[in-house]
Amino acid sequence: MQLVASTPSSKPLPSTVRLAVDAISTRELRAIVERISRPRVHGSAENREIRHAIGEMLAAAWGDDRRIAVDGAGNVVAGDPGQARILVGAHYDSVPGTPGADDNASAVAALIAIAGKIGPRDDVGLVAFDGEECGFVGSRALVDRLGAHRPEQVHILEMVGYASKAPGSQRNPIPGIPAPTVGDFLAVVGTHGSRGLLDDVLSAADAHPLPVQALYLPDVPLPMIEAMSHHVLRSDHAPFWRAGLPALMWTDTAEFRNPHYHQPTDTPDTLDYEFLAGVTRLLVHAVLAGVGADRA
Repeated sequence: MQLVASTPSSKPLPSTVRLAVDAISTRELRAIVERISRPRVHGSAENREIRHAIGEMLAAAWGDDRRIAVDGAGNVVAGDPGQARILVGAHYDSVPGTPGADDNASAVAALIAIAGKIGPRDDVGLVAFDGEECGFVGSRALVDRLGAHRPEQVHILEMVGYASKAPGSQRNPIPGIPAPTVGDFLAVVGTHGSRGLLDDVLSAADAHPLPVQALYLPDVPLPMIEAMSHHVLRSDHAPFWRAGLPALMWTDTAEFRNPHYHQPTDTPDTLDYEFLAGVTRLLVHAVLAGVGADRA
């Protein structure tokens, strides 16, 4: 198990990536977070209303509502995951009693924002998952639907909007590994089978000011990793890992940084929108690089 930090430099971005990155705005991200942030427990009327709103926002971002669908598990799907080379996902349900701004409206905002920057593509699929908070209902169903299709990259966003520069603001979820104690970085976690994808994201991160910590998990069975730290298998990336697919979890580390985790106080005003924009910019870069658009 190894933790590797990005090394931001003055490396220039390719022109197509620069145009997309420059189009990401904190105002857009905040507006999406504020629209979504209210209790939306899986199976509730509020959950269905937010599902509809996400579909509307994805259709508006892509400019084509014919490519937006809701599947049988309540996932809002843009594009065709069954043929996409790259999948990007984030869950939209929340636990009871919280507006869930960081968990997980922040990630849904990033998902919708990149939709408008990359446009509709046959090689990219975007998914807003339902039911993460009750056993990964949506992501498990999607993995089952993929069948023999194996995406080359899967990026799962799990709480990406909270940051702090205060000393001691970051706790370490992985025992035995030296880690930063200031919560101003994005953590990206991958299995041994995802190490190539993690290398690519870390390389892209060097062109961005956002601090990134990449956690390379060891080449051991997932039950051993879960025994070492069950926290690294707590979200929608886990079904993809169990299926042997190259997936990464992007996270601000949840309760190991954010004191509002699963609380009524997880509200839009507690988020750091510059940090969220930085995550979104890196995500756009990673996706465009993954489909070769950075060479255009």
